[in-house]
Amino acid sequence: MPWGSGVAFAAAAEPIATNPAAQNSDPIQNGAAAGAGVGAVVGAITGLPGILAFGVGALLSVPLGAITGAIGGAVIGAIVGAVAPDVVPQVLP
Repeated sequence: MPWGSGVAFAAAAEPIATNPAAQNSDPIQNGAAAGAGVGAVVGAITGLPGILAFGVGALLSVPLGAITGAIGGAVIGAIVGAVAPDVVPQVLP
C-alpha cells in the first residue's frame, strides 16, 4: 500500500506480560500506592489556598489535605487495580 493512501494499519494486539518475580506484581497494591501518591500531592495543592486566605493559622490545611487525598487516592487506585489490572504498572526489581 503506498504512503498517503488513507488506509490505517493497526498493530496486532499483544498479551500483557506480567512478571511474577517482580518486586511487587500485585496490581491492587501498586494501584493503591500510585493513587495515594497522586492523592497526597493533589490534596496538598488544594490545601494551599487555605494558608493564603487564612494565614498561618491554617497551616494544617496542607498536611490534612495531603492525608485525606492520599486515603481517597489509595481507595480509587485499589479499585482500578482490581477492575483493570492492565493499566497499573508493576514495580520491577
